[in-house]
Amino acid sequence: MGFLPVVSTPRCKLDLAHADSVSSALWTALFGLFGNIYIKDKPTPEQKGQIRMKNAVWVDLVNMLLWLITFAYGLVIWFRRRQTRSTYTGRAIV
Repeated sequence: MGFLPVVSTPRCKLDLAHADSVSSALWTALFGLFGNIYIKDKPTPEQKGQIRMKNAVWVDLVNMLLWLITFAYGLVIWFRRRQTRSTYTGRAIV
């Protein structure tokens, strides 16, 4: 991502969780599309391109799972810290 906020407020963390959810959804669509095309195929050894794409589908699955974990972690952090107090004095609700 090109922009990371300097101040870590709950709103900024929720915005990052939205970005993670979009990335997770796009990876899910990518895995579903290419998985539907390439997983059920039985390529011969001469069809190296299809073998490579079949292997790439599993890389897409791993990326999808990593983005899903990142999204879930961001939501957990946001829910746990949305009603916390400031670091230095503890008086202000951040």
